[in-house]
Order: sequence, then C-alpha cells, then structure tokens
Amino acid sequence: MERLFSTEKYNSFGMYTRMEQAPNPNSRITLISEKDSLGMNKINLNWQLLPIDKKSILELNKLVGQQIGLQKLGRVKLFDFLLDEQDPSMPDYTSGGWHHIGTTRMSDDPKKGVVNKDCRVHGLSNLFIAGSSCFPTSGAVPPTLSIVAISLRLSDHITSQL
Repeated sequence: MERLFSTEKYNSFGMYTRMEQAPNPNSRITLISEKDSLGMNKINLNWQLLPIDKKSILELNKLVGQQIGLQKLGRVKLFDFLLDEQDPSMPDYTSGGWHHIGTTRMSDDPKKGVVNKDCRVHGLSNLFIAGSSCFPTSGAVPPTLSIVAISLRLSDHITSQL
C-alpha cells in the first residue's frame, strides 16, 4: 500500500481540529446603549461553547488516534485540556470561524429566530434576509454554496408571490 507521506522524514506532525459547534441559543449579538462614532448602538458579542463541543473534539481526536494506531503510523497525544472531561472550559486560543453565521437565525417562532422559513423578518412583510446569518450553526467548510442555495430559494419564493 502506498503511503500519503513518508514517516521516515518526520518524527511528529501537528493536528488542528476544526469542527461544527452545536447550536447554542445563548450565543448571540445584542445592541448595547453605548454609541459608536456614527451615533449607532455598539454591539455585544456573546459567544459560548457548550460541554458537547469539547466532548465532540475529544471523541474526534480519539477516533483519529485509533485509526492512526491501527495503520501503525504513530500515536496521537491529546492536549491536556481535553483530558479533564468534567471541566467544560476551552483554552484561551480557541477561536471560531470568520463568517457571520447565526446572527439572524431562521425559525418559525419569532422568539427563537429573526426570519421565518421564507427568510422574511418576523413582523415585517417586505424585508427578507438570505445568507449565512440565517443558519443556526456553521459547518467546518465555507458556507458559499449553502448561501447560494438559500438565496435561490428566496428568489423563487419572492417570484411566486409577485
């Protein structure tokens, strides 16, 4: 069997985990009373991870480690923060993606989302939002194709209403 890389040249590899975060209604953007230089309310970003997010990272890394071991390619050393399953905290260097996802969540219930299934803003008959801000969570890949799909769906809906 041909190997993708030669283990003879290297004695270690770094592994970076990037994965989808569980939907969390407590992660949100809200307006605060403080104003910016244009007189607009500033925002407060409240990004929270759940214990399931840390558990998912642990289980993924364990699974990858098992497969690397089965192939006799080496061993995976888990980061210390993953070893204490009772501590849900994540390291300070934990970061999210670079897409504005989930800030106008889609839900038929106005208490749980900003837009309905047709991307119409609750309470307004002529304002629609189509983009990754409607997603309840992000994946580990760029959202471009999903944004195109939701935009096409919205254009079909608006066309059918005309």
